[in-house]
Amino acid sequence: MERRFSQESFQIPRDIEQTLLSAANWDGTGPEVTPSQQVADLYKHDIDCQRLQRQLNMLPELIRVAKQTHGVHQPLVTKVQTVVDILLEAPGGGQMFSEVVKLAKILMTIPVSTATAERSFSALRRLKTYLRTTMTQQRLNNVALAHCHKEKLDMVKMNLVAKDFVSANDRRLGFFGKFE
Repeated sequence: MERRFSQESFQIPRDIEQTLLSAANWDGTGPEVTPSQQVADLYKHDIDCQRLQRQLNMLPELIRVAKQTHGVHQPLVTKVQTVVDILLEAPGGGQMFSEVVKLAKILMTIPVSTATAERSFSALRRLKTYLRTTMTQQRLNNVALAHCHKEKLDMVKMNLVAKDFVSANDRRLGFFGKFE
């Protein structure tokens, strides 16, 4: 198990996670939390490291206020999801901590293993069949999203979607009739 998770490919996600959690739990004593040089070099076109540094220094205060507001007595933040939830709940948190949000998005979109990519290609093979070879890229993206998020798609009220579709133009209305 140790060898499996000490691979080089896990170093970047581990560094990002460690940076976010260390910043969230920083008590103001000791050295400031900085992203690793490897992360800074890899994402230098996506993240402004100076702004990220300033935002990481302000993050513990935001978390302290959020804990007080919600009456949370947990001493340490142990999950990146907790940091993300606090940023989403805080008014203007997404704009004020924009670089921290970018770093969290990067962490959450990095595939942890090749199984994620393999599942995506398997789904793509099922979606783009011989009968659908003329599908545009936009439609393929939409169908793939629908396939990946089936549980959210189940919550959509199909009657409303059908009604919007039919009422979009007169030709559809004539073909399908009035949809209720």
